[in-house]
Amino acid sequence: MQCGTRTLEPSSLSRLVRGLELWRAGYAPVVTVSEQSGLIGARGCPKISTLAQAHLRALVPSPGPQVLTLTNVTTTRDEAARVRDLAQARGWTRVLLVTSPSHSRRAAALFRAQGVNVLSVPAPEVRFDETLPLPADRLWAARILAYESLSRVKAALGGTPER
Repeated sequence: MQCGTRTLEPSSLSRLVRGLELWRAGYAPVVTVSEQSGLIGARGCPKISTLAQAHLRALVPSPGPQVLTLTNVTTTRDEAARVRDLAQARGWTRVLLVTSPSHSRRAAALFRAQGVNVLSVPAPEVRFDETLPLPADRLWAARILAYESLSRVKAALGGTPER
């Protein structure tokens, strides 16, 4: 999220819109949003979940989807554990995981490790232009690729993938 402008990052908004598309199509009667823990972000920033819910209210006429907030999330592993608990409590047999394509494989593995039967649904990767014409575009893509790759290596070596 962008604290100064109090807006969602384009990637977060893309995931939220994709989740709404799945709800509208009848695939997901419930939408979850994650509320970052106090360990993430600067003091005084609004919670991502608060901004996401405001967007939901603006994009969807009432009645919209049931929205549940996963509280105190610091990592994807935290998020997976909270979804596991929610799925068990509600008797869900499958969860649609909406995330960016670059994060999908690792996120799905973390959810499966928590015992969640997950189907990964990609949201558009809005920061990547297919041609990556600018050096900054290529740098951003390299950063994401390196982060995801190193996290997978860490997990394979027995470390804990943190995000």
